[in-house]
Amino acid sequence: MSLCRFIGGALAGALLFSNVAAFAAGPLDLVPKDAAIVGRLKVPQSTLEKVGNFVNQGAPGFGFVVLSQANQMGALISNTTLGGVELKQDWYFAAFIEKNAAPSVVFIVPTNDEAALKEAVGNNFTYVTADNWVAYSEDAAAAELIAACKSGKTKSISTTIDKRANSLFDDSDVSIHVNIAKLRSTYAEELLSADKQLDDGIEGLKALTAGAAQPGMNVGAIWEMYGKLGHNLLQGARDSDSLSIGIKVSNEALTIDELLVVGKGSDSDKFLQSHPTSDLSLIAKQPQSQFAYFAAHGDASALMKWSLDMSRSMFADNADMKAKMEALQKDFSAIKIGAVAGSFGLNSPGPEGIVNGVIAMEVNPALKMRELSRKAMAELKIEVPGVKQEHKSKLDAEKVGDLTVDVVTTTQEYGDDLPGVEAQKKIIEVAYGKEGITQRIANTSDTYLQTIGGGAEGMKLAIAAIKDPAPAKPTAVAKSRSRQLEKANLLFMIDLPNLALKGAVIADELSKAGTVPPLGAQIPVAQLKGLKLDSSFVTFAVGTEPEGVRLRTEVPSSTVSGFFKIFQTVTTAGRGARGGAQ
Repeated sequence: MSLCRFIGGALAGALLFSNVAAFAAGPLDLVPKDAAIVGRLKVPQSTLEKVGNFVNQGAPGFGFVVLSQANQMGALISNTTLGGVELKQDWYFAAFIEKNAAPSVVFIVPTNDEAALKEAVGNNFTYVTADNWVAYSEDAAAAELIAACKSGKTKSISTTIDKRANSLFDDSDVSIHVNIAKLRSTYAEELLSADKQLDDGIEGLKALTAGAAQPGMNVGAIWEMYGKLGHNLLQGARDSDSLSIGIKVSNEALTIDELLVVGKGSDSDKFLQSHPTSDLSLIAKQPQSQFAYFAAHGDASALMKWSLDMSRSMFADNADMKAKMEALQKDFSAIKIGAVAGSFGLNSPGPEGIVNGVIAMEVNPALKMRELSRKAMAELKIEVPGVKQEHKSKLDAEKVGDLTVDVVTTTQEYGDDLPGVEAQKKIIEVAYGKEGITQRIANTSDTYLQTIGGGAEGMKLAIAAIKDPAPAKPTAVAKSRSRQLEKANLLFMIDLPNLALKGAVIADELSKAGTVPPLGAQIPVAQLKGLKLDSSFVTFAVGTEPEGVRLRTEVPSSTVSGFFKIFQTVTTAGRGARGGAQ
């Protein structure tokens, strides 16, 4: 059985109807430390019940479909009949990878009848037994590795696996551990030559696109940026020791935790430690009625410098623009930036467009940040063949309480011969209104605040959220945030069901107004407008830690429930329409 096939099945099972747990000492002691991949499925019988319950929370009744797949789980371990397999104990697998050879997979499962298990699996496998555990593989050499580990001739992976990875396994229903150090040593030659291949590829792309570069712009700088990112990824591969993935299922959510462990003191470790985590509490000071949120914290000064360096290099052939970028870079270096948070919403079509975005930044001094934004808007005018961009600023044009607000409108003029110009104009108009992209900028003593679209009301809501104390009743945003990493560098949250619902209604309104072409499918707008869905956020977070970085993704059952309700509404309306037609 191929490694890809097994891993694909294991991951699919994890997401659909699995529950794998942390490695027990016995089975893990049978796995040599040089195994490339090790995985575990926790108590299959109870796992299936957990997934069925999760599905039932979102789509009542459909969980029984998951439970009916119990007899299909044997395919994961090359025992389709589940003969002799104990379903109330964990299942394991180990994969061994050698250069220029097909991967070898060993299954390690508990048995209540060894003879029945061997009969069900067949004579094409080699077996190794230990107490009530049976390890078997189609590759006799892989089975011999298990036997050597059992006898103590080789060390087991339980002696080398990172403690944090073990903890992740203990808390998970499905666990997979990737021994990156083993993969790195196996493919050392390929990794060594990867840098040169990347450089050759970037040079080829630069040469290929050189003729398409706009006057005054250095397009090659973009490819150089991608090249640097590629080299950083390769360095990360050289510095990494392991990747552990754990999937946990409950009635409330499906949670995926990932832990990448890097070498202590390596370049990657130093980079990660240069970006400290935060509780990202600034996300709670965003308007709580939006569809998507993000928050970030790290070495913002380094990121700002990188961004300005990139912009400056792009205009290396434009002496005036380059000088202005260098001056701005010097000014911005004097500002200390803390956490950044933002949110995104959609408004009904109107003069201000449909986009409603908010960005808040912890800045010291915040007023200086606002002054530099004014300077940047006034000086950085982009004009290349086919496109002219201009900013028109009204300083202190509005007032919200004791704060003044700048209103900045960005307009773009396009050459008539620019491909797709009419479509681009239409997109900008729908998103931001006929006047152009309107931004509003304000600041408190320690926070820089900016809105994109949303009108004057959008800025009022943003200021109220920044200045008001925490609400007495926990919001859906706060509840979702509390289930994520306590401290992180990046956090994303998106309410997919409500975003899809609002998007469908807006699309229908734009279609009826003739702003966009008629939709291919009829949307039951009246029914959808009457549908009330609780806010439900899929969340993703990344946080650094000593010699590693942790990622967490959570999909709540309420998100599944939201989409299920939309599906029911659409199908019910469709059946009603067909019945009326008859």
